[in-house]
Amino acid sequence: MAEFLLKEKLLASDDYIIESAGVNALVGKGADKYVVEVLNEHGIDASNHCAKQIDQLLATEFELILPVELGHQRWIEQKFPSSVGRVQRIGRWRDCDIPDPYRRGRKAFDATYDLLNDCVDDWVKRLK
Repeated sequence: MAEFLLKEKLLASDDYIIESAGVNALVGKGADKYVVEVLNEHGIDASNHCAKQIDQLLATEFELILPVELGHQRWIEQKFPSSVGRVQRIGRWRDCDIPDPYRRGRKAFDATYDLLNDCVDDWVKRLK
């Protein structure tokens, strides 16, 4: 969801390359059906998403990496030490982790969307 929200909110700018990668991704799988539904209700098409795992290339190629949890941030920094300083939790400005809604039903995905939307807005203000 974060990838698609960032792309939507930074759409007017060619200055950003936005991709998502997981720390425990279901590589090659599409977005969860609830992700597709929730984003679709907000006018965002996520039907073409294909999950991938973060790797050394991604960790060094991107200027900013926005994991959803502090544990993920620490894992990335430990596995890819050159990323330290460029890894910032997406909920940094609200001092929060984003709970994983996987297997928790539609309401959990709606709540995750709302929180991510607010956190993405915080980052967009700082990136523009």
